[in-house]
Amino acid sequence: MADLSRFEPIAQAIAKLLHPLAEVVLHDIQENRLVAIFNNFSQRRVGDDSYIADGEGLRKGPAVHGPFQRRGIDGRRLKYVSALLRDEKGEAVGLICINLDVSALEQVEGILRPLLSLKQQDSGTLDSCFEDDWQERIHTFVQQYLQERNRNLEALTRQERAYLVQALQEAGAFKAKNAASYAANVLGVSRATVYNDLSDLGRRPLRSERGS
Repeated sequence: MADLSRFEPIAQAIAKLLHPLAEVVLHDIQENRLVAIFNNFSQRRVGDDSYIADGEGLRKGPAVHGPFQRRGIDGRRLKYVSALLRDEKGEAVGLICINLDVSALEQVEGILRPLLSLKQQDSGTLDSCFEDDWQERIHTFVQQYLQERNRNLEALTRQERAYLVQALQEAGAFKAKNAASYAANVLGVSRATVYNDLSDLGRRPLRSERGS
């Protein structure tokens, strides 16, 4: 039987981090036996059969399997993933399986979905009260701009930030009073920096992001 005790702290740490949603199991694939289990909600015990049908095929397969889905013993829906464990010689001797109970997450999702929904009934009059919510529009514009380009605000170069300021100007974001100051806060720069970028735009248009 392989000594998988050195992997137990890893398994235990994962189980503690994801408690009470995750069960973590260690299997000895040479003996086809369960050797350790943490946050046990499948009612298995150490020494139980692992029910690994093709241990040799498992050893020659990919290092990580899944994620897959199945039902637990009590009917709860589980999402699980398995990874091979190798000894000092590189031979596959064990398997660590993480079983995540997603049924509880589904219940939370069901509660949050109506709260997060943007759909409103009879909201025409209410929406008209916020037609000039320029602060929200600046924030939304910046987030969408970054998302479309897969960029992070903190990682923008000076030129990339200038392109963003240019896009805000073209979208009419600076028409409102104090809009430049608010945009500066959103961008994490000083108001003077935004004014400088706007001043540069007035003197000479910036080149397109995609070239000259």
